Amino acid sequence: MVEGLINTFEELKKYVFIINRKDKGIIYIRFQNDNFYHLVGLHKIKNFDKYFPTHIKSKDKRYKYIKKHTEKFNNILENQLKEKDTLKLRITTFNNVLNLLKGFNTSLYSLKFKNNHSSLYEGDYGLMKIYEKDICCLLGLKTENKEGNKIFCVPNSWMASRRINQLVELRRPMYMENISMIPINIDNED
Repeated sequence: MVEGLINTFEELKKYVFIINRKDKGIIYIRFQNDNFYHLVGLHKIKNFDKYFPTHIKSKDKRYKYIKKHTEKFNNILENQLKEKDTLKLRITTFNNVLNLLKGFNTSLYSLKFKNNHSSLYEGDYGLMKIYEKDICCLLGLKTENKEGNKIFCVPNSWMASRRINQLVELRRPMYMENISMIPINIDNED
């Protein structure tokens, strides 16, 4: 289970994803180790910090520790998934992130409220796609930097729900021409 999450995440780190919105600007998305912890829902596991040595504090180092101790974390996740259906759905659909970012039948939403407060997702944008007949998945994006018509975002949440459109209720999709994937060179970080 953990190996599948890591494999998907490692594949995502190989690209910069570019959302072309024509005259509305371009959104750039890049995955980094710090994003893994929250994306796969590990923050939802009660007392999860106790599974790491005390000297490992940063999300980057926690991701590297999980990669080296996959069997330990498989056991932890399997025990948690028995009790938490939303976490189970989130983890079992995580492999759909790359498919969602390929852009076919993917919709872009603004998740910001009009009063400048961030949304429930603590993000600014969301990419949503419906899988099978009844699973709605959303990748939340938080703006990290803006330079003119370019918006640089980090992925900050992955959610899945069996209630179609629950994650973006009462919101209209924004215009998006396409999403492209640009391969990047990443050094071996281990």
